[in-house]
Amino acid sequence: MLKMMRACLGENVAPEYAPLMREEMGFTPRDARWAKQPAAEQLEQRHVLIVGAGVCAIALGVALGRLGIPYTIVEKNDELGGTGTSTGIPAAVSIRPTIHIHFHSARETTGPAISHNAKSSSTI
Repeated sequence: MLKMMRACLGENVAPEYAPLMREEMGFTPRDARWAKQPAAEQLEQRHVLIVGAGVCAIALGVALGRLGIPYTIVEKNDELGGTGTSTGIPAAVSIRPTIHIHFHSARETTGPAISHNAKSSSTI
């Protein structure tokens, strides 16, 4: 990869750019993975609270769900999607609580709260 980058650019490329380029080109997976999968009992003893339901928070929830880590997303507003939905600026992603989201449970408090139990599958 490094030789190819140097040839294409016609200049010396620092070695630390090669792993980044492999990841960007899809040759190296980006998804978080366990080096050693923890026991289900260990995962059930942990629970992550994500405050705010913006795009990054939802992406974090998806990643945690793929790892089997239980989590809850809480949002103060009536809609999910981040600051853009409360300021009138269109958000990159806006997910309404009425859309079917495959989580263990979903409930409404002062704002939407999405909870995921590691025993269920999660996809958005």
